[in-house]
Amino acid sequence: MAPPVRPDAGGPPAPAPGRTGVCTVADMLVSRTGLSPVMVGRDAELGQLLRLLGVHTGGSVALIGGEPGIGKTRLVSELLGALPPRSTVLIGQADPGTLSHPYHLLIDLVSDGGPPGAELATLTTDDLSPQERQRTAVELLRGALPERETTVLVVDDLHWADPESVAVIERLVESATGRLLMVATYRPEALTHRHPVAELVQRLDRRHNVVHLRLERLAQSDVASFLAAVYGHAPSHRAAGRLHQRTGGNPFFLEELLKASGETDPDRISVQPLPWTLAEALRSQLDDLEPEHRRVVEAAAVLGARVSFDLLAAVTGLAEPELIAMLRDLVGRGLMVENDEDVFGFRHALTREVIAGEMLGRERRRLHEAALDQIRRSENPDLAAIAVHAKGAGRYADMVAAARQGSAARLAASSPYAALKLAELGLEEEPEDAELLATAANAAWLAGYYEDAERHADRWLHATGDAGVRSAALRLLVRLAWETKDFKAMDGRVADVAEVIERLPYGEERAQAYAAIAQSHMLRNQYPEAIEWANRAAQAADRLNLPEVRLSALVEKGTALLYVPDGREAAEAMLTAVADEAERIGAYVVATRAMHNLFWQTRSTNPALPGLLERMRADSERAGLGGNFASSYHDGLSWLAVVAGDLDGAITALEDVERLGYEWSPYRTCAMLAGLYLERGDLDRAEAALRETPTERAPHWVDPEALGMQLACWRGDLGRARRELAELTAVLAGEELVLPDVLLDVLSAGLAGGLSVDELAGVVEIDGALRATGSKIFPDPPDHPLRRALAAQLAEARGRRDEALADYLALAQSTHHDAIGHRRATAWAGAARCLIALNRQPEARAAVQAGAAALERWPGWRRAELEVLARRLGVTLTGEAPSTPPTVSSGPGALTPREREVAALLAEGLTNSELARRLVISRKTAAVHVSNILAKLGMSSRAQVAAWVTREGMD
Repeated sequence: MAPPVRPDAGGPPAPAPGRTGVCTVADMLVSRTGLSPVMVGRDAELGQLLRLLGVHTGGSVALIGGEPGIGKTRLVSELLGALPPRSTVLIGQADPGTLSHPYHLLIDLVSDGGPPGAELATLTTDDLSPQERQRTAVELLRGALPERETTVLVVDDLHWADPESVAVIERLVESATGRLLMVATYRPEALTHRHPVAELVQRLDRRHNVVHLRLERLAQSDVASFLAAVYGHAPSHRAAGRLHQRTGGNPFFLEELLKASGETDPDRISVQPLPWTLAEALRSQLDDLEPEHRRVVEAAAVLGARVSFDLLAAVTGLAEPELIAMLRDLVGRGLMVENDEDVFGFRHALTREVIAGEMLGRERRRLHEAALDQIRRSENPDLAAIAVHAKGAGRYADMVAAARQGSAARLAASSPYAALKLAELGLEEEPEDAELLATAANAAWLAGYYEDAERHADRWLHATGDAGVRSAALRLLVRLAWETKDFKAMDGRVADVAEVIERLPYGEERAQAYAAIAQSHMLRNQYPEAIEWANRAAQAADRLNLPEVRLSALVEKGTALLYVPDGREAAEAMLTAVADEAERIGAYVVATRAMHNLFWQTRSTNPALPGLLERMRADSERAGLGGNFASSYHDGLSWLAVVAGDLDGAITALEDVERLGYEWSPYRTCAMLAGLYLERGDLDRAEAALRETPTERAPHWVDPEALGMQLACWRGDLGRARRELAELTAVLAGEELVLPDVLLDVLSAGLAGGLSVDELAGVVEIDGALRATGSKIFPDPPDHPLRRALAAQLAEARGRRDEALADYLALAQSTHHDAIGHRRATAWAGAARCLIALNRQPEARAAVQAGAAALERWPGWRRAELEVLARRLGVTLTGEAPSTPPTVSSGPGALTPREREVAALLAEGLTNSELARRLVISRKTAAVHVSNILAKLGMSSRAQVAAWVTREGMD
């Protein structure tokens, strides 16, 4: 789709037609320059300007510096658009060549562009002395400003302003009595120390009420945000990276490319020809260059984005002193920059593109040949440079050979993006080269470019009929199907790997195939199968002395053991040992996966959790990993913030995944963000995040259905809530895993939204049925504190408050690793409601304070729930934890009839086996009853229960 074309003014917004230079924001035509409907990458600068305007009374100054096209005008436009309706704005434009025209800028400020009036005319005559002329000018400018609360004076291109006008503006700012803000834009490179305005800038910069902003180029994440704002959807990470590299992050260049692109997809804009308007603007920089300077510039343009001094000297044949002088002049002009010591490049990458494009083909070939010969003579020739210059010289066989060798070396050195670019260069000449395709596919996967990886891997798969090549390509395609959540394709690829194994000789590829099948079973939660195949892979790797393959297999086995009864301790030890050994041998991809899986299965109460995350990040960076590997670190930061009770921190960490430009998993990140936005009460953002969540669900993740139902409840849309609940119930019926924290939030939202307890009980009954049949992946015991809280919600809704109180307290007072702050706070709120109903107000007040302490940095519906209870009880929430834990007990009335029967038998001294025989139940069920009784009564031994039975007269 073509981007929507918006007005692109070259300066600040113009006043409404027919008025003088003075106008109010209400009737001013504010033109937001540029294609993007929102300003990108300048929020902090806009905030500084608004704070300056809001805080200071009197005159204030904002100096906005930056290169042409950097967005100075757009920033000023956004500022003017945010002014109060009755503000006054004066706009003046300084022009080239007006330094010798006194009061030119002032006349532009106070006139509408027509012939100056009598007072203005006196400023340009000799009838007045300089002092009188300046006093007249000050009064003229002051008279143009009505008495209003806020006045903004805009001076565009201050570096071209005449000194006389600048002096008048400075005096006006100094003597201002109301709120006056002067905003001036300028180009720093134009203000040399001899420039008339330079002294003003230095003088103003020493004032306390001055903000000096230097606008830098957009970061890659800003370019991605810009593209998303224009096209209405996020671009690929690679497309954003290519456009950022091509434009250098200059907003003007970026907009010109987009406007000329028409219907071109964003992923293709980076290779489109430059629009002639932009090319002409860049070409004008060369107009006054001497022939020798132009020769240096043309050589640098052909030789690459970064050119060493020695290579430039060898190719041009210039002596060192002569070349130094020329480069100093080119740097001074702002045409070139010294990137590193003795390494030079163009200030704008597009300038290099224009210069090289205008040269004759023979000229470019000659320079490439000279560079190629020079690089080959070096002691350690750069294979990437050889490939580039061999291509430019027309030596294609040399180019492919260098690309093949160089891309493999860069991949082995954990530089996947560099490997990908070099492999793709070779593929331009040899598109079916299996070695280049293998490198490109694996490099794209590691860098997080999954679409590119799948395209290269599919071509690699069909490049030859060799079983080993097909197996290697299929292994990668299995993983890519998982990354993109194409589970149907994943199952098909796994079957293909299993089939091709039979045609493989006993060797490295066969062991790798075993490990790939083990990984696929682990990812699909088929743990016994994962362990079986991992053992086969590890055994083969041991025999063949393949340490990295063995470690990969142990990652799958260790992860699978995490979910096997009584396997956690062995699993954690195995994954830790794998990470240690993998780091020792430099297998950082394996080490990252081991740390990743260990982190996400480590209990929240473990103090080692932050250390595991940082170790995972370090291993990931050493491996050069991108995509889901990179974004997983921010997912982890978000989880740590959740555990610490910092809701805003948790949200920021996830928002950073997109802001920092990662290629990320929208399923996981968007679903997590939607849940956190719901926590905070940002319903619109939650809905937007849900819309971004792919429809293809990861196995055992019911978040979208559960979150959609909660959103409908919080919006008060019962019709939609019931439809979402029916869909959620249907999904749950087909799952082996139901996480209790998801159900807790579903019940909370449903009850708050007006759904009946009978409507909501179905989702909990499905979970109970799964536990009863033993088909759950995570067989949580029924006395798990979160499951006790589920029972509490239903019991409270049905009026059984004694029973509900005991189960709420089981979570509120729990030290279980799943009983994190905001969940315990909700249990305290439930306990407080029950205590109020039971007329136990002092204990209810203590419960409310305990809950509020857990939500000190967790705004949203949970905090609001406690605030309602606090007002009801006359409690002032301090946000501080009580000095001693609240003493709230459940009391004997909390025991169910069956539990009272079991308690009486315990008083007789029966063991669990004897209880089971007497009551005709299993030993496990008997043990559960005993555990529940001890928890509800707040006791630790059977003897205490027996004494309680005697006191209660139950024996």
